[in-house]
Amino acid sequence: MLGCFAMPPRLVEQDASARLRRHLPFLAVVAVLLLWSGWFVYRSSLVSGGERHFVLFDDAMISMTYARNLVEGHGLNWARQGEPVEGFTTPLWTAAMVPANLLGLELRLRSLVMQIAGAALLVALLWAVRRLMLEHFATGPAIGGQPAAASRVGLLAWLPAVVLTAGFEPLAYWALMGMESGLQALLVVLGCHYAFDVAFAGRPRYLALSVVLALAYLVRMDMAIFAAAVLVLVAVRGGFRRQHRRRWIAGLLGIAGVAGGYQLFRWLYFGAPLPNTYYLKLADVPLELRLVRGLDTLGGVVDAQLGALLLVTAVAGWAFPRRDPARAARLAFLVVLVLLYAAYSVWVGGDVWEIDIGQRANRFVAPFVPLVFVLFNAALLTAPRRVATRLAPVATLALLVLANGLWLGEGSKEAWKRVLLVDRPMMVGSHAMVLEELRRLQEVLAPGAEVVTYWAGIPAFFSDYRMIDGLGYSDAHIARRPVPPTTPQALYVPGHAKNDLRYLLERRPDAYFQVWDLRVSRPGNFMRKRGYRRHGNFWLRSDSPYLR
Repeated sequence: MLGCFAMPPRLVEQDASARLRRHLPFLAVVAVLLLWSGWFVYRSSLVSGGERHFVLFDDAMISMTYARNLVEGHGLNWARQGEPVEGFTTPLWTAAMVPANLLGLELRLRSLVMQIAGAALLVALLWAVRRLMLEHFATGPAIGGQPAAASRVGLLAWLPAVVLTAGFEPLAYWALMGMESGLQALLVVLGCHYAFDVAFAGRPRYLALSVVLALAYLVRMDMAIFAAAVLVLVAVRGGFRRQHRRRWIAGLLGIAGVAGGYQLFRWLYFGAPLPNTYYLKLADVPLELRLVRGLDTLGGVVDAQLGALLLVTAVAGWAFPRRDPARAARLAFLVVLVLLYAAYSVWVGGDVWEIDIGQRANRFVAPFVPLVFVLFNAALLTAPRRVATRLAPVATLALLVLANGLWLGEGSKEAWKRVLLVDRPMMVGSHAMVLEELRRLQEVLAPGAEVVTYWAGIPAFFSDYRMIDGLGYSDAHIARRPVPPTTPQALYVPGHAKNDLRYLLERRPDAYFQVWDLRVSRPGNFMRKRGYRRHGNFWLRSDSPYLR
């Protein structure tokens, strides 16, 4: 009986074929991104001791060490000794690394799991950008000066934003090198989407919005700024409607419960109200020192891309208020988010790695750059359709070149080599050096020894030593020390300004994997008088029971 309502096989095939053709451009962008990502992962891997190792960015390797130690029964303790210290700012991302350490893979292969996850998150981000464009910027009276649906605008409705996001190397780099940036960017776009649904479209998507905001907070503590901005937007636009009171109250209580629950866990487990990195990078660090460096590093980002991109968007989007005030408010909100995190980057003094890729988008700014690409795409849609269709390919290509530092000028040749992966990704050479040095140390020092290190991720993850963090990322004593008053502004680097050599020497470690703070005229004599002898690039305690 029901068979009479079934669609004929030929029509089913035609419908499936039409859907495939409709999604083919998006799938093509995804395919190119995945091919590039696969080659990137291979180019970032290392061969040490005759075996291939997959290694994340060293900061990500710190989180991997926490996850490994938790799996092996040491708790959330990077050092494998003493009281646990919260030396990470990404609780959710650190938790996501636990399964990679539960699979029973060799240490050299575990990071590959996180790199595959990074590629998957980039694909999900492209999908989220496409949906945001289609549902909130590609319909309505602002398109070409007349009412239109997304289907009429065609690929112009979303393709420029998706292509720019997929081709933005800094974000891809951070995501594929194991940083939380890919997940952060995905949650930012989803949070904007659901906030616009609630505030402008009248859709009661409070549960989805609250879940995204709670996850964003757990990904990075500083995403509380993003969550607060979203909630203010919803409140100002009357999104907390009386008829949906139970839903949005439950959502707000959920966000507060997640934030409060983790805060309670932090206090009980780590014994501190804030993560250790807060004390390291902000406590007792003069504001002037942070602001001077933050403004200096942000200047490079603005010069390279964001300033020009935001200016183009602002000029092209002037018609929004006249044609569609609601869409103008969405545009303004995206601009505010980008500026908020640019200001945040200045306030904390910028990122540690303000070189190469970091000069174009550091880890604080990169997750919000897809919003700039959405703004650009939305601005294109304000032009008459014929003009926008002709302008879009050229403008998209130009901005892709600009955003990746490929424009003719200083450093552009090296940038082309990095994007095309002719050269290995940033810091991979340093990772190889540290991994080889660690292998040499393991030849002369047995597992279980106490080792001081300044590269905190790779040496800790790929060894069984008890670690001491010379920079204080996972050491509460060093993190709470003041920055030396003689630190010049030109040489200040966040997270690399505090030290206490006397404290380290008093602990009598078995080895110094690296020594960065020997500010004496004869460092060799200084160490030998304290019972250490040099072996290659590290120092060993002469009477250590762990010497092979």
